[in-house]
Amino acid sequence: MSQTEDFSIGTVSRLTGITQHTLRVWERRHQAVESGRSEGGRRLYSNADVERLTLLKALVDRGDRIGQIASEDTEALRQRLSTYQDHRDTRSRLTSGTTRLAVYGETLAEALSDASLPGSRVVLAETDFERFKSDLALAELDALVLEYSIINADTPEIVTTLKQLARSDRVLVVYGFGRAADVEQLVRAGVQVLRAPADTHAITKLLGISGVSVETDAEPGPMLPASVDEDKAPPRRLSTQALQKLATASTAVECECPHHLVDLVRSLAAFELYSRQCRNRNQQDAALHAYLHVTTAQARALIEDALIRTAKAEGIDY
Repeated sequence: MSQTEDFSIGTVSRLTGITQHTLRVWERRHQAVESGRSEGGRRLYSNADVERLTLLKALVDRGDRIGQIASEDTEALRQRLSTYQDHRDTRSRLTSGTTRLAVYGETLAEALSDASLPGSRVVLAETDFERFKSDLALAELDALVLEYSIINADTPEIVTTLKQLARSDRVLVVYGFGRAADVEQLVRAGVQVLRAPADTHAITKLLGISGVSVETDAEPGPMLPASVDEDKAPPRRLSTQALQKLATASTAVECECPHHLVDLVRSLAAFELYSRQCRNRNQQDAALHAYLHVTTAQARALIEDALIRTAKAEGIDY
């Protein structure tokens, strides 16, 4: 085939996977290539143009911005793509024999990258969704860990797309809040789910990673009484039985606010008790735990008030 053979825009679109509209935009706005013209004024592309556009498409799919790379010459584009390929191969060699994880999320991407997880290695960690999505095609993976503050009706479809890109069925979604129906849809799709905050050992256990060991606690230090001002720690307004009734009550609020508020009250009440009973190494620890106890009790009381108000608005009897 001649190096000067010309291709129509339709042929180039099929060869490169770039839509005709995008080809026109890349050429007009970013000067990615400079096509010729037929006698009738139709765009014509050379073999060199096709190679260049193929490289640009591969790099954009990986996460690069067309506006930043369109001005680079073809050799520089080859080198850039080669660097990404070398990086992928290096990561694959380093992770041989371990469970290779890809992690997405504002908190977990950093936390799991820094953590030492027996039997596993994080090969991809991102807080930017589009970059994470693009990198999945390059990474050699065994499992995905995805962090969402909120699960909504679109989440199951997004997770399915990520599973396909990663070519892995081992997926764990760590989430803050979500409707029971949306969470259940993830579970039916074979996705493991875990409420945040997520313990690293719980993550590795749910993903079935071998070699996980749980460290035993050190010997407890002496217990020192914390001087808690009981007047500043509001008493519980909702009993355990009342919370259970509110948690199981049906509601017309589609976002299930009463149920989520129950979870918040339970979590705060648990930490309220924990901070009161936490071990103290010295008087400074005792003072800190006293502060945490009172502050958590005040926060719990505020959420209790919100829950009671919501229950009344929904006509829920507790």
